[in-house]
Amino acid sequence: MKKLLLVFICLLLFVGCEKKGEESTILKDGKTVLMNVMNSKQEFIDESGNKVLFKDFVIYENDKAVPDKYVFIDLDNDNLEEMAILTTSYYGAYIILDIDGDDVYGYMLGARSFVDLKEDGTFTGSGGAAVTGYSKMTISNNKINIEELAYFDDMEKKYTINGENVTKDEIDNYITEWNKKPSVKWVKVGE
Repeated sequence: MKKLLLVFICLLLFVGCEKKGEESTILKDGKTVLMNVMNSKQEFIDESGNKVLFKDFVIYENDKAVPDKYVFIDLDNDNLEEMAILTTSYYGAYIILDIDGDDVYGYMLGARSFVDLKEDGTFTGSGGAAVTGYSKMTISNNKINIEELAYFDDMEKKYTINGENVTKDEIDNYITEWNKKPSVKWVKVGE
């Protein structure tokens, strides 16, 4: 009886180790899962904690998200790609889809908040005619955090890099170098 019990325990441990070493299906097939979410074949969790299909996601008032272009990119440097989607709603918005465990979370950014996305995950955002921020994002605890790397406000003559005040020449050099980075190549939905 003791031998049988010992064999049973060893078998349980072996099966447990095998499962522990396996990659979750949602991560293994991440791009497929994210495409299914964009195509309303699978729900995602919005910023309010509600599960919703993409086609039913409201951008502004009754304006629903309609995907126009998308790109897979590791925005938060965790070695897992997120999916950024440009919508063609009246308001205009970007939806960022992120896989966390067995769930997919969606985050919305206004059209002027997520401009010229670069392959390294950095992007610009506009706060007005002469105001531009250069940023990157992190995603943790099911929230996105935008970290400003540089700031250009030509009206107020305020320029910063990594939170430090800099001269106009220094910010101009930063912007010149930033503009040399390759931009992502968006894929039109349906192509």
